[in-house]
Amino acid sequence: MEVKGTAVATIPLFVRKKFGTNAYDEWLNSLTGDSRSMLRGPISPADWYPMQPALVDPTRAVCDMFYEGSVRGAVEQGRFSATIGLKGIFRLFVRLSAPELIISRASEILPTYYRPSKLHVAETGPGYAKIHITEFPEPDMLVENRILGWMRQALLICGVASEKGSIAESMTSGSSVTKIHLSWI
Repeated sequence: MEVKGTAVATIPLFVRKKFGTNAYDEWLNSLTGDSRSMLRGPISPADWYPMQPALVDPTRAVCDMFYEGSVRGAVEQGRFSATIGLKGIFRLFVRLSAPELIISRASEILPTYYRPSKLHVAETGPGYAKIHITEFPEPDMLVENRILGWMRQALLICGVASEKGSIAESMTSGSSVTKIHLSWI
């Protein structure tokens, strides 16, 4: 699987901004060869990168180093990525849109970050949505939580007062789909 450079580029930005330059250097030096090389060099937002060394391994290192191994680090990275990615004219579109409209566009957004991947909105209503990731050849719990964090932050950018989200089922646990449940007010 591959991940778009726009997602990869936010990882070092996140570490530097949240934990400082010294922690960033320590984190970068903890990565293995391929991951370190990719993240040390310039990351092109338009290019596609192999998911394991470009996203999974660096995210795992963030979770281990700064979040005591918790997937909360992946959720926070997803939130940060949405904040960075949803800016400019697109941010205005998101801010002026109803959450249901943004959720309905999720199936178009996921493949712009991960390939191959497919997602569909299984159910939506006032203040909630159930989303299914149906194609993701290399499922990973950290990536699923990063996607969850991205979706939750997108809801906040839409202007909802509060949001909640969870992964109800996961391909990493043997399910045929990953089910993400979101709610907001």
